[in-house]
Amino acid sequence: MEGLAAARETGAAKIETGAVEVDGVSTFFRRVPGAGPPAVFVHGNPTHSADWLPILERMRGPALALDLPGFGRSDRPDPAVFDYGFRTYARFFERFLEEVGVAEHSLVVHDWGGLALVAAQRRPQLVSRLVLTNCVPLLPGYRWHRLARVWRTRGLGEISNRIWTRRLL
Repeated sequence: MEGLAAARETGAAKIETGAVEVDGVSTFFRRVPGAGPPAVFVHGNPTHSADWLPILERMRGPALALDLPGFGRSDRPDPAVFDYGFRTYARFFERFLEEVGVAEHSLVVHDWGGLALVAAQRRPQLVSRLVLTNCVPLLPGYRWHRLARVWRTRGLGEISNRIWTRRLL
């Protein structure tokens, strides 16, 4: 880990921030320290780990929320190296957990963060609790909504994610 940056006291939770290198991608995370298996939070599209701050601030610990590649404060890898597909993100999430030393955990996912379910299916013994909120369905025949089809189009997706902000949405 590249180290933990300034921690802030907010109510019951002390939220630390840091970055870890995962397969050449600097990956930002927020963490509430504590003993035992953490709750791991995975954000949706087009947001990042700050979505989870209201919850992290109330956690008694331990908890962890990352910014997936291309989101928030994490690197935006070259598409020639990182294809930004669901399976690629799922493998990346598994590697992130390994890199930060998380084995058993509770998993909380929103929207596109449902990619973490792939990791949960590969190693179900590591997931003690599961919370899904407005997740992308992983069902045969699912039709992506119009904006998601733009996000999934090479070039347009990258441009779209760079120009959209929370204020515009």
